[in-house]
Amino acid sequence: MLLTVTLNASLDKTYSVPGFAVGRDVAAAHVECSPGGKGLNVASFARALGAEVLATGILGGHTGRHVRDLIAARGIANDFVWIEGESRSCHIIYDPDANTLSQIREPGPPVPPGTRRAVVEKFRELAAHARVVVMSGSLPPGLGSDTYKELVAIARRLGVPAILDASDEPLALGLEAGPSLIKPNLDELRELARRLGLTGDGPAGDEPAVDAPAVDGQSVRRWAAGVAWEVRRRFGTQVVASLGPLGAVVAEEGGVYAMVPPSIQAVNTISCGDALVAGIAVGWTRGWSLHDAVRLGVAAATAKARRFSTGSVTAEEAAELLPRVATAPLSLG
Repeated sequence: MLLTVTLNASLDKTYSVPGFAVGRDVAAAHVECSPGGKGLNVASFARALGAEVLATGILGGHTGRHVRDLIAARGIANDFVWIEGESRSCHIIYDPDANTLSQIREPGPPVPPGTRRAVVEKFRELAAHARVVVMSGSLPPGLGSDTYKELVAIARRLGVPAILDASDEPLALGLEAGPSLIKPNLDELRELARRLGLTGDGPAGDEPAVDAPAVDGQSVRRWAAGVAWEVRRRFGTQVVASLGPLGAVVAEEGGVYAMVPPSIQAVNTISCGDALVAGIAVGWTRGWSLHDAVRLGVAAATAKARRFSTGSVTAEEAAELLPRVATAPLSLG
């Protein structure tokens, strides 16, 4: 069983709005609601890939009940900590004419005293029966930045592989507890490098200006490989850095390499990183190597990018793309 943890779950509403413009009255051509928050996205993708999934975390209010019902409709078992506040909503606007995405993310409800203790106790109970645990996403107001650190430490004591996908201080603190794997995106990796003092020296000092129009993708991969390898060396944690259309860079015991996806026409790239995490987690529940698990994750993420829906993919789509995911060695020199 795969256990996912979503401490700041949301109800995601995705709108397709041709010709969207700020300050204008526009009509949506299509609207979809889905359970959101990175951990619930992972749960949805993993279930679609055939895994047995149990989702936990924090939910509250009418929105929380709606999220729970949407999860159950996808065949995902759940056991949440419930609070008095209202779970957040997030709004995603896709303009097919301009091929742009805009997001409005609510911060989430402040958690009342005692919530963290309830989360920790439930996690300890559920993780004892899991083959892999995934902790993903932001923390709601009032939940300490070291929450993931405590949960990772519990997973380690239970001997359960823990995948952490977070950012900023929750990622940096969680890393101290030694998760089995972290999955930063490029911005998160850059911030982690800054926190660890890696920018300006060694491989990480050659960080490219990734937002420049003429950037060399191989330079981005080399920089990410340098940072990922140093994190692996310092903390003993495997790193999979997601790089959008460039795929992923993997740092594990045997070295570093890139996973390169096939070229596609992307429709909605939101939650692609969660599809990557789901593929890795599903692979691990099946006893696969990290290499093979990441290949599945990149295939799932590529399949997701072709879809309008935020948390949607099929096992057949991932299987069709899997042979087209390539492995490329990377040098740290």
